[in-house]
Amino acid sequence: MLSKSNQDKLTAIQTKLGPYGKQVMTLIETVLPVLIQYSQKIWVFYKSLPEDQLKLIVGFIICFFGGVYPVLFASIEAAKIGGGEDLIKAGRDLCDEAMVIIEANKKDDTADEDKDGKKDVDGLDEKGLILRKVNLVLTKSNPEKIDKALGCIYKVWLSVMAVLASKFAETVALAASIGKFLQKPVKKYVVAPVQDLVPDQYGKWVPTISGWITKSIAISVAYFLRSVIFAFTSSLTGSMIMTTAIIRIMNKKGVTLGGIVKPSSRLDETYVDEVLYFTLAAIGFLFQFKVGFDIKFPFNILLMPLELAETFLRWSISK
Repeated sequence: MLSKSNQDKLTAIQTKLGPYGKQVMTLIETVLPVLIQYSQKIWVFYKSLPEDQLKLIVGFIICFFGGVYPVLFASIEAAKIGGGEDLIKAGRDLCDEAMVIIEANKKDDTADEDKDGKKDVDGLDEKGLILRKVNLVLTKSNPEKIDKALGCIYKVWLSVMAVLASKFAETVALAASIGKFLQKPVKKYVVAPVQDLVPDQYGKWVPTISGWITKSIAISVAYFLRSVIFAFTSSLTGSMIMTTAIIRIMNKKGVTLGGIVKPSSRLDETYVDEVLYFTLAAIGFLFQFKVGFDIKFPFNILLMPLELAETFLRWSISK
């Protein structure tokens, strides 16, 4: 049984969500299956690629985007060490459970158990609809499977945060120092004048909001400096992976460039790999520096999930 306080909280939530319950469920039913479907297709495509082509793509991403999303790439490496395969399985399990609930909800929305010619959900009020959907989730889902998947995700998340906190400790410390340096001038030249302009009842929010903005600026500056270093190292790492993959692909296809490339997979038999390696590294670093370690429109829309993940991870380790 729920306590009275919990019942009151549930009632308040039902009151707020009630008018939007059907719209939210419709949105979830429409968007989530599409996301899951395309994620599965991308994963199948990823697994179907030959090893050399896969390395070429991975090397390209690291070479040209390593400094743009340094925390994200570092977290991916940390997740692999902390249980990458288990994390993938947990994600699949949650997707499977989500699809089970979505399909059950679709059937529930069209059910007419009392045979009166009307959908059962149409005869429910806001509270009844929410309770019906909560009951559907509880009865159709597999709690043991969900608990195991969430536990795995949480375990990997903790390991990732530990690695990132250690790896980016200097960056976080630099951000904190920049933030402290900016506090005094911001308080004097921004907070005080703005407080004089806004109504008294809103003045108390000015220091807090300015603190958020100051922290954002400090984090941005610190991570820009970090991105320069990370872009340099990632361009070298990515170009090495790309060069190895390109030479191997050329060898398999019998491409010799007029005898310059030996018909062998050994890279020490030709100087082409050195030229290609440093050329790709230079292009990768200059590209990242040219864009200011920030992908511009319209490509930032295509890479929005990466942008959001990078921002979230930066804030998570900079708290």
